[in-house]
Amino acid sequence: MKPVGKLLATVGEYKDPQSGETKKRRIRVGTVFENEQGQRSIKIDSTPVGPEWSGWLSEYPMDDRRDDPS
Repeated sequence: MKPVGKLLATVGEYKDPQSGETKKRRIRVGTVFENEQGQRSIKIDSTPVGPEWSGWLSEYPMDDRRDDPS
């Protein structure tokens, strides 16, 4: 199986110091893998807790930098 995506959870917001924009704070909680037949499996490494997490996870391409700290 090869990694094809990453799972992110939105766990809050922050104000970007350069632009002043409010942005979502995301953390990576797992990876999506795909086998030779195109079937996908999910490996969860952590589970967020707290009132800011809605219970939803989002999949993004592996090269998406959305969860990288700025």
